[in-house]
Amino acid sequence: MNAINKAAPNPLFMLVLFGTAIVCVLLAISGCRHRGDPAALWQLVGCALYLVSVLVTVAYHVPRNDALMKIDPDSAGAAAAWSHFVTPWVAWNHVRTLTSIGGMVSLIVALRAS
Repeated sequence: MNAINKAAPNPLFMLVLFGTAIVCVLLAISGCRHRGDPAALWQLVGCALYLVSVLVTVAYHVPRNDALMKIDPDSAGAAAAWSHFVTPWVAWNHVRTLTSIGGMVSLIVALRAS
């Protein structure tokens, strides 16, 4: 897990994560401006779901990943720390995954409806 946490925050990953968030904000503004368009609601839902996934990443996962990095994996309490860490982290990762998938599906439906 620590190896993933070290490798993930690279420029390409950050560009994709936050670049997509910026595009979603712009799409949400467009959706609000074109509320009469059949695709607008799907567009707004898709953007909102993706932005929730980014919020979960930033507000929940990053702080916990940073805390995990501070634990010495060879220490006596490492196993207990991991068992305390893993279950809620995985649950919130499911939220992040489902909101991302829901956002993607909603944006695809918006494309097809326009």
